[in-house]
Amino acid sequence: MWAIAGLRELGKVLREINHEDYEWVIKLHNEFTDALINSINVVRSRLGIDYIVPAPERVADSAMTRVIAVVWPTMALPLDNPLVRRTLEVTEELYGLNGGVVNTHQWGTYGSYLTMNLAHSWAILGDRERVSKYLMWIVNHASPTYGWAEGISIITERGGQGDEPHGWAAADFIMLIRDLVINDLFETPTLFRGMPLDLLRRGVTASNVSTIYGFVKSVSAFMRGNEFVINYEGLGKPVGVGQYELLIDSPVTPKEVQCDGCKYEVMTGNIVRVMHGGKFTIRILG
Repeated sequence: MWAIAGLRELGKVLREINHEDYEWVIKLHNEFTDALINSINVVRSRLGIDYIVPAPERVADSAMTRVIAVVWPTMALPLDNPLVRRTLEVTEELYGLNGGVVNTHQWGTYGSYLTMNLAHSWAILGDRERVSKYLMWIVNHASPTYGWAEGISIITERGGQGDEPHGWAAADFIMLIRDLVINDLFETPTLFRGMPLDLLRRGVTASNVSTIYGFVKSVSAFMRGNEFVINYEGLGKPVGVGQYELLIDSPVTPKEVQCDGCKYEVMTGNIVRVMHGGKFTIRILG
């Protein structure tokens, strides 16, 4: 999965600089992806299962907490592949406990960044309810300085294993929050994908958010009833001179859209495509 992600990202770089190896790297990426899918399907057929296992000779065990990397952070397989969602579901069904994820295979503790990885994966798939559950666990198990041990005791619910505080966990938390605001892993940067409804109702504000397209100076959003309002200032995916593209994952089904400083298109699945010049306000009414 990590190799596939590496080849994909290398391909993006080579495309940007018009390098002669671009087509060769993309061909290798596609062959590697096909090989992984074929291997998964052979093993799945042999074992009679409908999810991705940690290794060809094993059925489910808590090392599946690492298999969720198929979504975050690698996005190695297409997100609409049913095996992707099912693998996340099986992981939380078997190893979810009181809102956290337990690694019984090696540690015998909650996994701090493993729980964050699962939350991040569900955010990418747009499941706000699941993100809310895991994010609540994450925040409730933080130290007073917002640090986490690698493993957290299922008995005391305090740090119990590994580095403490764990820099990896802190980094994963920051990336999770950032991607809930604006996620540029997608082909087009997407606002508020997976953001829990309770946070949107309270109001969300961020500034100087780094993306691969440059800084987003400010973005704020709030939700009242069936009204969702976003104020945005910053760049996006370039689609022309001084023109940028964003997607908004609306928490309400758009019935009416009012846009100041932008053009828009309502797409499937509550997605609104926005074309703007660097600053806009949009009101989505459900």
